[in-house]
Amino acid sequence: MKRVIPFIAILLALLAGGQFNATAQQQPIRPKVGLVLSGGGALGAAHIGVLKALEEHGIKPDCIVGTSMGSIIGGMYSIGYSAAEIDSIISNQDWDFVMSDKVPRNASYFEIKQDDAKYVLKIPFSTGLYGVRKQIQDKDLIGPLPVQKPQERSVLDNMPIAAINGQNIYNLFKSLSVGYQDSLDFNRMPIPFACVAVDLVSKQEIVWRKGYFVDAIRSSMAIPGVFSPVRINDMVLIDGGAKNNFPVDVARSLGADIIIGVKLGKPEEVTGTGEIKNLGDMFSSIYDMYAHEKYEAAVAGTDILIQPSVKGYGVMSFDKESIAKLVGNGWDAALEKEEELKNLKKYLDECKEDMDDRLIGPRYVRSDKRKAVHLDRDTITLGKVSYTGIEGNAAKMLLKKSKLKSGARIAGTDLEKEIRNFYNTTAFESVTYSLKGQQEPYDMDIEFVPGPSSELGLGFRVDTEEAAVVQIGVGLNKYALYGSSLTFSGKMSVNPIFDLKYTYSSHSNWRFNVDYRFRLSNPRIIHETNSIYSYKSNAVTANASTQRLRQFYFELGGKFLNYGYGRSAADDDTYFSYDWNLRRCNFLGAYALASSNTLNDNYFATRGLYAGASFDYMIDLLGGQTPFGILDISYTQVIGIGKHLAFIPTVRNRTLLGDSVPFAFMNVMGGSIPGRYLDQQMPFAGFNYVSLFKKALTTADMEMRINLIGRHYLNATAAYAIDGDGFKDLFADPGIIGAKLGYLYKTPVGPLGAWLNWSTFDHKVGFYAQFGYSF
Repeated sequence: MKRVIPFIAILLALLAGGQFNATAQQQPIRPKVGLVLSGGGALGAAHIGVLKALEEHGIKPDCIVGTSMGSIIGGMYSIGYSAAEIDSIISNQDWDFVMSDKVPRNASYFEIKQDDAKYVLKIPFSTGLYGVRKQIQDKDLIGPLPVQKPQERSVLDNMPIAAINGQNIYNLFKSLSVGYQDSLDFNRMPIPFACVAVDLVSKQEIVWRKGYFVDAIRSSMAIPGVFSPVRINDMVLIDGGAKNNFPVDVARSLGADIIIGVKLGKPEEVTGTGEIKNLGDMFSSIYDMYAHEKYEAAVAGTDILIQPSVKGYGVMSFDKESIAKLVGNGWDAALEKEEELKNLKKYLDECKEDMDDRLIGPRYVRSDKRKAVHLDRDTITLGKVSYTGIEGNAAKMLLKKSKLKSGARIAGTDLEKEIRNFYNTTAFESVTYSLKGQQEPYDMDIEFVPGPSSELGLGFRVDTEEAAVVQIGVGLNKYALYGSSLTFSGKMSVNPIFDLKYTYSSHSNWRFNVDYRFRLSNPRIIHETNSIYSYKSNAVTANASTQRLRQFYFELGGKFLNYGYGRSAADDDTYFSYDWNLRRCNFLGAYALASSNTLNDNYFATRGLYAGASFDYMIDLLGGQTPFGILDISYTQVIGIGKHLAFIPTVRNRTLLGDSVPFAFMNVMGGSIPGRYLDQQMPFAGFNYVSLFKKALTTADMEMRINLIGRHYLNATAAYAIDGDGFKDLFADPGIIGAKLGYLYKTPVGPLGAWLNWSTFDHKVGFYAQFGYSF
């Protein structure tokens, strides 16, 4: 049975019995009501329902104390947001984006999109120099701090400490709290506020009652392994739930006489194996285990205990339907205490205000406090704009095109876009901002925290063609704003590819590259005979290419190609009009290529396009034959219809121009992945193997993809291909019809799928299965 403060229990009992008729002289001093909100990740959405019920009953807390998600909901309420506004904000967030450090795909650079299509895991690291935060004296200052000169650190020191650094959620909090971003006394907020974190160094509980508001709640929700800790001086701060997940004692220390506490989960909802689904759930259970005694004491010390049901949900249940249900559960749980809430409201109304200037202060002083500005809904004027963490050429390069200038009138969404543009350079661990002051113009501080400039990328695929394939990429100084970098990538399979590239990135949108690429392949090429050609290629290219463009990529350069063959292809056939002279193995050429990528997902896009075009002009160095050209064009458009249906038309053409084209450049087609066996391989829906075709080859596909439910997809593709020795006889033959039907499941590490295919080329049914990325 909950403990009730004796004199309050008596007064409530009298009130309930209708026996309390206080005169003006007998009128009691109004007790202060503290609201305590426990932690619990997404389960904390139930707090919103409780706040709605308190508003419905006219009860406004005199102070709010929270841990983790309780600190977020409570903090927003304390700076002026209503329960309905918080509900709208929480329900309409893209939590997959917020709970990550990702940049929205439409803001990502072209080259990052290409990497994302290959690597399921990307681990940043530093080869030596790395920015670190300065030490400061005032321990109220938490979070973004100036950056010192780089210091030497080992590679292991710079490995990530958590899955999420907190870039996006930190800036979300900033966008919601304009007007409350100076260092301040939380007691002076519209509703006094405090939150709890834990210092890993001292092993002590830290109660934030002043300092930087956003940094306080960010430290309170830093679940170990999920969110990186907040570092300040000698403290490393993590989620307050590790020691005090239901901080009733903190509310008492603020001067609260009556505690309304929201403890997530009903007593009978014991955590079972089915409820521990992820890292957040695991740590939540660990918190409960180690802080059990304090937790139980806090429950016993609560006057009105509200326990929303959270059965069937976890700390990462941030989908819209789950949040709506949890908000409803909070409302329902509060209504179970409706009689107590009504009695409390009636008693409070008959009390006189406490004019004693205690810590949480008189209510009438707080009533004039202004509400925080929500950037997503407002336009603001900037005052002085300053920055830390960059200087010299880097500063000029980043800021010359920025809209963030003194005196600028800027919408909140545009301001956040500018911050994302800085972060999207990938040169920084975080880019955060503060808007100082209580009214316009707001002074803006932008903090750039340099991050590891190098990266290790890992990708994999298992399929019925190559069995197991592993992709490895190492980029040294890859993410530096400018200067030299060295990257290595390797495809480990029965058809290996190794690539080593040196790049010099300029201060503009251009970079200069020298690249060496080795490839070994054993393609099974089907035409009039069933043959396997073993060949190896060496390619050296020097080019200029664009960098840091979102939708477009352009490359111009020269190349040297060398081919070696494991068997005499000329002994088999002189099929089509290719030159099968094996002495033609060294080529020099110039080329240009351009690409555009606006797809909103690499594998399950619902809108956007991918287009590419290239032209190569090649010279035979030793064979003495005439030069020849290669024109390659492709276009894919994704047309989404509603939420579950997409049509994806694709057109490809590769044409070889010249009378004597070496067979190393022959047109080949087949399979699901372009370039699997040969660089020039075009995919085709009708068969899995590779087949040889004439010098002008065109394919057209129409794929229909249906999202059955959740992550389950069905796709069907109809394809058509025609070829000829040139454009004139392209339609001389009837062409090839192909079809493919398959099932796909969207996993976090790439698509899992299986397909049946058939074509008029061989009139056979084929089967193909794949798990992982296509590269």
